[in-house]
Amino acid sequence: MKEEMKVYFKHFGENNKISGNVEFNGAKGIYIGDNVDICNYTSIVVHEFCHNDNAEWNIKINEGVLVNTGSIIQAFNQIEIGKYVMLAPYVYISDNSHEYSNYNAPILVQLYKKELNKVLIKDGAWIGTGAKVIGNVTIGYGTVVAANAVVVKDVPDHCVVAGIPSEIIKICDYRSGEWINVKNKLEVFNDIQINRGIFKGYDEEVSIKVLEKKVVENKKVNTLHQDLEYDKLNLITTIEEGIIHIVNNIDVENFDQTIKILTTLVDGLTKIQPITKQMEDKPIINSMEDDLNIALSKMVSYYEKNDIETSKKVVKNSIIPICQSWKEEIKFILMGVINK
Repeated sequence: MKEEMKVYFKHFGENNKISGNVEFNGAKGIYIGDNVDICNYTSIVVHEFCHNDNAEWNIKINEGVLVNTGSIIQAFNQIEIGKYVMLAPYVYISDNSHEYSNYNAPILVQLYKKELNKVLIKDGAWIGTGAKVIGNVTIGYGTVVAANAVVVKDVPDHCVVAGIPSEIIKICDYRSGEWINVKNKLEVFNDIQINRGIFKGYDEEVSIKVLEKKVVENKKVNTLHQDLEYDKLNLITTIEEGIIHIVNNIDVENFDQTIKILTTLVDGLTKIQPITKQMEDKPIINSMEDDLNIALSKMVSYYEKNDIETSKKVVKNSIIPICQSWKEEIKFILMGVINK
């Protein structure tokens, strides 16, 4: 997957996580750095009406960026997202908008404005859920864009903006480290901005250490999931082998150990259940667990009634197929975890 990405993109870095249902258009103009996380249903597009084919890149997503679910990044010229920027779900970023100047023509046929705009979101910023950044805009270091805000003009470093169009409501005073409320307080804002000093960027070593810690934590989670799946696979294998043993005992009318084995199997199932609950997004496995529990109960019930033939049918027609399907599903999940 990584090698394929390197072929199609302007640049595709290391340790990136691209979820399913992500749309890329114009990949040759898209630069993606290292440790970038792009979530489901995101659209990253160099528009077919791009006004600058000679640009070094049209969209650049730098190291450690999180692009959350359903976000859209659409470039006609250039959009750059700095290091460790966090985009919340459903963010929209575009360096252009529709043309409407000719009142004699529908806006639909006027297409897009032919402007060489650039959107620059500097390192460490956070763009809130549903926010929009449109036009020729620079958003400063560590700035917070509130949910649903619409940013159409530059925002200084370490500010909070909100509203439609967005307005600055807070600014960080570097002298005290405090975030000061400057809503409707232009004089206070100007005084802080002039006298607080200039932010020269983040300590790269600190940022790298934080990112490395995140990568290690993600690996630990994947390892935990893998270990849980292996434990579950071993338990299911034991149950399946025990059930087959019971079937063989029933066939030769040897019932001495059957109750003990049944008790062991039910105990094994109760051990699987809390492990299953720790796993995420496994509806298929949970369904199989319920089916197996029901089938085991039926098998025990028929056996206690001395209805051996029906008990055998439950084993052969229900329990063994469920166990085999469950094992295959877990093996498939394991392969996915191992390959990450």
